[in-house]
Amino acid sequence: FLAAHRVHDMNWALSLAYKLAKLPNSDKMPQWARQMPAFILSEKGDEAAARDLMKNMLVTDKTTDPAEINMMKTTLIERLGVSPQEVEALMRMRGGGATPK
Repeated sequence: FLAAHRVHDMNWALSLAYKLAKLPNSDKMPQWARQMPAFILSEKGDEAAARDLMKNMLVTDKTTDPAEINMMKTTLIERLGVSPQEVEALMRMRGGGATPK
């Protein structure tokens, strides 16, 4: 956040976000921290890369918290322009295929 909004260095912010998301035990950190690279890619104007990253996270992330899953779905639909039908198809690709409401 500071690299992006105080220093205004989006490339540095993206580098830091990727490092944060790849830390050991990153599955224990808040979902938004693991999603930070997608948010920064979106801010940089690389919507396609942000969409691809978030889609991959929705399918592969191990979180079972319905709020976290719904946040990913909402981000894809409302912020990154993915259709609700595509998001539901991605949800079916998740382990177990459960769709939180």
